[in-house]
Amino acid sequence: MNPSHGKLPDIPMQDAGPRAQMERRKALLQLLEMGQRDIDAGNFRDLAEFLDELDGEDPDQSVPA
Repeated sequence: MNPSHGKLPDIPMQDAGPRAQMERRKALLQLLEMGQRDIDAGNFRDLAEFLDELDGEDPDQSVPA
């Protein structure tokens, strides 16, 4: 991997070793726990409300990547 590209190499799950799979599972668990804490704290919106907001956005005014 060339660090100047700022992109991780694509590694299919079946080719990843047990340690890499465990690290991915651990990261997923951390994300799920963070999401649950946000929900418990009331930091969420109704999906329909969010989608309505997205429908009202002008695609030409999107944030550059």
